[in-house]
Amino acid sequence: MLRDYQAMTTLVVTKLQSAGTADYSVAEVDYQIEESLKEFSNYKSHIVMLPFKIESRYGTDVTGTADKLTDLVKLQFLAVDATNEKVVHNTTDNTWAVVTAHTSTSVLGISDDIMNAGDAYEIYNKKCTNKRQIYIGDILPQISNIESIEYPLGAKRNWKVCHEGVIEIDVSEVADSNANTAVVSALPNVNVWVRVLRPHILAQMTDWVGAISATSGVKAATTVSVVSLAASASIESGGEFTVATHRQNYIITSSATANSAGVAAISFYPPFEAAAAAGAVVTFTKSTLKPNEEEVFADLVAARLSINKSPKYFNAISLGGGVVYQNFLTWGERRLGETLSKLRSQSTPKVKERYPRD
Repeated sequence: MLRDYQAMTTLVVTKLQSAGTADYSVAEVDYQIEESLKEFSNYKSHIVMLPFKIESRYGTDVTGTADKLTDLVKLQFLAVDATNEKVVHNTTDNTWAVVTAHTSTSVLGISDDIMNAGDAYEIYNKKCTNKRQIYIGDILPQISNIESIEYPLGAKRNWKVCHEGVIEIDVSEVADSNANTAVVSALPNVNVWVRVLRPHILAQMTDWVGAISATSGVKAATTVSVVSLAASASIESGGEFTVATHRQNYIITSSATANSAGVAAISFYPPFEAAAAAGAVVTFTKSTLKPNEEEVFADLVAARLSINKSPKYFNAISLGGGVVYQNFLTWGERRLGETLSKLRSQSTPKVKERYPRD
């Protein structure tokens, strides 16, 4: 059975032979557990699959209205275009603007007067400069790196980082992403699946199950109200949860605290893949460490704590004599060396691969 946060803390302080908070405060142990989860992830990956979408709509402006983009032919503009800060590129004049408002399926408000009648345009994702790019900046603080990218699902692709939060996928062709079935006969395949590396999780919650409150689990939502939690339960940013009947793992993007009735408003990413019925079970991830990894992880935390504590005794003469500093440092370094050696030997070698563009 996986250890919860309290059990892991007990294991760590037992390895340090530290009774209560005599040598290491609760804050010190908590901080080092959080930092060691990040370090541990460099050797033992925690991978989460996240969905993004290609944006490749295009067309011709028919009116040239000031500060507007108008297309009466393709009828492809969406209410979320402004919310998602879609980029408009006038490919005739090579000018740029950002969507600021949605008027109808044929008219968007844009941030600059760039369109003349007859000018061609393309639409890209937020902060992107071509249709092969996706924007992952909204989730960037929650991930360590990218493991792989698939477009479409099952077809791994090479990629490069263009600038902060923007990834360009190495594909030869990207289809028009217009999904207006009144205009197109078949829906385009726009899904991009990004496997990201994340720090491991060891949540401090004591109650792992809740339920979707009435009317809050709508499709594409990024906030939800969860009921039936422990009163005043603390939900940490970076934690994960699942919803019954959903395939996706959801990442909590800001900390939250349940009220006295056990109700909490949670922000998360990615958006809900489907509607979640009132009462649907929400299960929070207790730990992503495997049972056979917990002992090594506790060794890592204990070693780092011992090394970090040693400077406190630079000028101190305590019950241990004048070598207390050296004792803390030596024990910590030896335990750290043993632990990192184990982690390196158990880590999967990283290899570089080239994938097809078609």
